[in-house]
Order: sequence, then C-alpha cells, then structure tokens
Amino acid sequence: MTNARLLGGSVLILCASATAQDFLGFSHNTAVSAASRGSIGLTAGEVMTRIDGSEAAGWGTATPGFRTLRSIACIVQDKDAATVETFDITLYPENTLLPGFPDLAHGVAFATAVPGPSGTGGVAELRVVTPATPVAVPIQGGGDVFVSFVLPAATGTDGLSMQVVLGFDAGPSFPTFDVPGAVQGVGAPVPAASPATSHFLSRTGPTTLNYNTRRQCWLDVAHDGAGGMGLTITNQVAFGCSKEPAPEGYGPAPGTGDFLSGSAPDAAGSNTGRADDIAMRFVKSGLGDNRLVVFLLDQDLSPEFGAELPVSQWFAGATGSMCLVQPEIVAFAPSVNGEAWHVTRVPNALRGTLSGYVVKQQAACIDQNGVIHAGACDAMHF
Repeated sequence: MTNARLLGGSVLILCASATAQDFLGFSHNTAVSAASRGSIGLTAGEVMTRIDGSEAAGWGTATPGFRTLRSIACIVQDKDAATVETFDITLYPENTLLPGFPDLAHGVAFATAVPGPSGTGGVAELRVVTPATPVAVPIQGGGDVFVSFVLPAATGTDGLSMQVVLGFDAGPSFPTFDVPGAVQGVGAPVPAASPATSHFLSRTGPTTLNYNTRRQCWLDVAHDGAGGMGLTITNQVAFGCSKEPAPEGYGPAPGTGDFLSGSAPDAAGSNTGRADDIAMRFVKSGLGDNRLVVFLLDQDLSPEFGAELPVSQWFAGATGSMCLVQPEIVAFAPSVNGEAWHVTRVPNALRGTLSGYVVKQQAACIDQNGVIHAGACDAMHF
C-alpha cells in the first residue's frame, strides 16, 4: 500500500458506445486514500471490490437474472509509467456455497489489456473502460458482484496497483479515510477483515482468496438505466468530501456514495462525535432542468429488498425496476442539469435506536416525453 497520487486526470474510453448511460454513483464525493495491491505483493494476481447485493439492487437489469454493466471507472497507478503495462477486468458472481466470496468458476471477462498510465515516474490515471457491448454477469446467492482488476507481476520499483479508499486510520502517511458505522466493525485495532467488515479482497494463485482490512477500490459502474444511489453526510475531518455542503470540486449533492460510511452510516456516534445524516441522489443523462424527480423511502426496515419488478409493466416505455417492499413518497425535487437529491435528517431521538435496521431508498423521474425512469435501489445498514 502506497500513498496515493492522481496526476493529470486523463481519461481513457475504450470502444465507447453512443448509447446513453449513467454511473450509479459509488464514486460520488469519494476521495482516494492510497494505492494498493492487496495481498498479492509482487506476484501477478487479482484485487477485487465487492458490490454487495444487500446494499444495491435494481441496477443492470437489462437481462433478467443478470447484472449488465456498460462501463467501469477506476484509477490505476504505476510506479514507473515509462514502462507501459496492461491489466484486465473480470466480473464474478457470488459463490452460492461461500457467501461473500466470488464464484471463480463463473468469471466473465469485461475487458482485457487495458493500458496502464504513461509518462515518467509514478503516475495515476483515471480509466473509464467501456467494451463494445455491455457485459452481463449472473446473479447468484445474495446477488453480490465482484469487480476484479487482474494485475501483472511487479518489482520493487515498478508495477501497477489500484487506488483505494481506506476505511480506517492507517497513520499520518494516509490522511484520507472514511470510517463506517458499527455494522462494519468499530474500535481499534481495526476488526479482522471479512465480508462483514470489508469490500476488498485479493486472489493469489488459482483459488486462494482473502479479504483485506476495511477498504474498497475507487470504483464506479455505469449501466443502461438512470444513476444515483444513497449518500451519507458525515463530519469527518479525514473525509471532508462527505460533508454538507459538498466542498469545492465535489457535489453538488452532499454526502458520499462509497461502500464504507456510504453503505453504513454512523448515526449513533459509534465513532466519537459522529451524527451522520443520509440522502438519495438521482441522475439521468439528457434529463435537463426542472423535470420532476420523486424520492421513495421503504417503510419496511428489514434487510431484504423486494422483488425486482420492471416499471414498464405498469407504465409503457418506462425504464428501471421497482425493488422496495413498502415504498412511500417522501419528497419531490426538480432536476438541475439532469440531477436531483433529497436529504433525510435522522432525528436525534432515533439515533440510538436504529442499530440493526436497514433504510432502503429509490428515486425516479418523468422525462420531457412523459416517460418514467426508475433509478437503482439503495440500502443503508445501521
């Protein structure tokens, strides 16, 4: 794990399609902490981030029984960019016999030979990778999808790594990190790595898999539907991008959409001084301004999403799926440049009573042609 540097910010688009697509928003107001090769060290291997099926549903629903991805955004770093290297991206469904781990026998290639950074010295670059056709990975088990970056062998002075968001204080060399709420473990030392406490794991050799201490790759995913996920607003000094209002260069919607506090708010102050609030964001390419966006909150506080039901079965031409159990409209907002959001304040009297509950949200819009577009469903675990 090395200190993070993002230089230049160049973007690579591979085989870009003209079809409209929106990123879900896992990278919204999310800052890089470090560059990591996980547990693979200098050997060739894979570092993966888990998109938890209990935290995100109703996305990539073009083909029933699959999650269909159009693009993946990530940040790759090279210790010596003068020697250009490449990496692959593979998608895995969840292993039905080992929940929280990938099914290595059913991996699906998303992209191969993606170029690493170029230049001289240590360089990190944003990559937006878009295959010629969308890639579908089957939904298995709890519906987790694993995005794996397949990295070549490295040396002590050269090699690729992926930039990550840390979920713990790793010391003064790593001043940026996002500490989640109690459901992902609290206290020091950081809880042992497992599917319950981390979204990042490594693969070495044919079958060896192990989770790494609480973190995730800086990552986002685009699909054919509307974008936007749940956000968590925090007061963390070490993760200022999650504050309200969003600082310059972030936003405009406040709060982070990552898999750390973005999926596990600290509403009750498990970490001293925390009193997180939550929000829901909606994004639709081409929606423009002053289009009606509706925000839904599930009155059912259990961990499970409802069945993913295509909205088109009720409204002709509609896109997206309904996946809340007992949805209730809580707000309307006009779109601004295709984006809208709604903040939900957690009442102080309830903060200490939410432990174990799950808050599920969703948003939808009516476009210029009167067509309804539903975004993905988000679940926050308290």
